[in-house]
Amino acid sequence: FLGEDAEIRVETEHGYNVLTIKDGRAYVSEADCENQVCVHTQPIGRAGGQIVCLPHRVVIRLKTEGKSEIDAVTN
Repeated sequence: FLGEDAEIRVETEHGYNVLTIKDGRAYVSEADCENQVCVHTQPIGRAGGQIVCLPHRVVIRLKTEGKSEIDAVTN
C-alpha cells in the first residue's frame, strides 16, 4: 500500500479528505474541514500511525499485514 505513490479522495457526508501516499508515507494533503488539523498532522509511515479528521469522522490507520512488529519496549 505505501510502496506506490497515489492520491485517494475520501468522501463522506460531512466533507472530503485527500490522502496522499508518497515516498512510503501517507498524509492528508487537502480537506474541506474548518480546523485543518488532519492536514497539519505529520505524515505516517509505520504500523500504528494514524491521522484523524473529527469533523468528517475519518480515521486513517496503518496496520501490519499478517505479522507483528514491535516499535519499542519499556520497563
